[in-house]
Amino acid sequence: MERSRFSNDQFTNLFVLGMRDLFVTVRDVRRYINVLPTTLSLVQDEVELADVLALEAIRVFLPDCFDRIVEAAIALTTPRDFGIGTDYGREAREEQVKAVVEAAGPRREQALALIKRLFPVAEQYLDGASYGSDWLQSWRRECRVTHLDVLTTYLRLRLPEGELATREIEAVVSAFGNAHQLEELLAALDEGQLERMLVRLQHHEADFPGENPPVTITVLLRHAQRLPRGRRNFGDFGADMELGRVVYRILRGLGPDSVEQVVKEIDFPDLSSRYDVVRMIGHRDGSGHRLVPEPVAREFELDLVDPMLAACSGDMASERDLGPLIGFAVRERQGHAEERVREWSQDDWFFVRLLRANLVVSHGNTVGEATVRRTVVLNWPALAKLLTQPFAAQRIEQIDPTLLQEEFGDDAALLRHQTSEFARDPSAGERAMRRFHVGDDEEEEEEEAQT
Repeated sequence: MERSRFSNDQFTNLFVLGMRDLFVTVRDVRRYINVLPTTLSLVQDEVELADVLALEAIRVFLPDCFDRIVEAAIALTTPRDFGIGTDYGREAREEQVKAVVEAAGPRREQALALIKRLFPVAEQYLDGASYGSDWLQSWRRECRVTHLDVLTTYLRLRLPEGELATREIEAVVSAFGNAHQLEELLAALDEGQLERMLVRLQHHEADFPGENPPVTITVLLRHAQRLPRGRRNFGDFGADMELGRVVYRILRGLGPDSVEQVVKEIDFPDLSSRYDVVRMIGHRDGSGHRLVPEPVAREFELDLVDPMLAACSGDMASERDLGPLIGFAVRERQGHAEERVREWSQDDWFFVRLLRANLVVSHGNTVGEATVRRTVVLNWPALAKLLTQPFAAQRIEQIDPTLLQEEFGDDAALLRHQTSEFARDPSAGERAMRRFHVGDDEEEEEEEAQT
């Protein structure tokens, strides 16, 4: 089988430093050659060939050492500075790495040389250099087993379920700038594969921005509608966040003048995606990355306000980021924006979507308990401030209950109860929000504020 992923330098070092001494007889060579075809046909081009050849030599001639590699997979692939609190468990990881080497017995020196070359991260436990997490991106791109995803693929002798082949990732990168080809490749992926693709694309930042960045970003943004919004559990940043990271990495590879021109040429599919990019390149604390001069960023913001306020209620109701968009409009055109929102809110569907934008959900548990509790509260104070209390109460009475059922499912009954209570007594809504935030502080809940 023809393979394109082969580092001659890596193989030379592995062979001279340790592999060569593992072959003592002609029978050893035959044993080794006999196992290679099956392994290579399974891992295909997902793992650097030089790494595969070395690991197969360890598996055949140092089986105890290989078993310890399987047990120490995380220790062998986790840089010391990766994540939070990484010193926790360091002693255990060090013991695992050293056990890999010691398992080689009289061939300890060969094993030590191979492990340090295959897994640079392990050197921190073997009196060698220390490699940080900044190396992970290039290791993943080069399909080196020192990245956990790649080592997992090799150890399972097939791609993990739901994982994409490296050739698929590289095909998408190669299609950057070609609207038809890129659209075709992304459309062939289901939602889960699309999200995984966005994560893997970030490892190829060295190949960004590619040809014709406006075309690439336009196609990527069109697929944002297919991605779930927000965080689904602790440690998950959300699929939409992964798309934003890819767009950001494309833009930051350009100079300020080029970023300005590229953003002007993007064909945004909706106001939400335009707002995301404008916010990304701007200077607002906590969200802007200052990719263009501040006056240019401000001009992009102002250019967004008028088309937003001119939009019809149906278009606004379909926006993914309705809450943030309204908040932005209110900051920029206070008075006029609130009036426009009240006009839109005469449309039942828009009003239901506005309720969704002001729904606050948290998942958490009391310290010491395993049961996860889900809490849902309508942020009535924010809604009443935006629409005025009388208008909000009136619209709640007029809304068709079936629309609430269609939008909120199992939460519809609770929402109907809350809206009815808060409309009669606004202070009840204020108390509910205070209890919500106090509960978060006491129980260390993870919050998903959709406002």
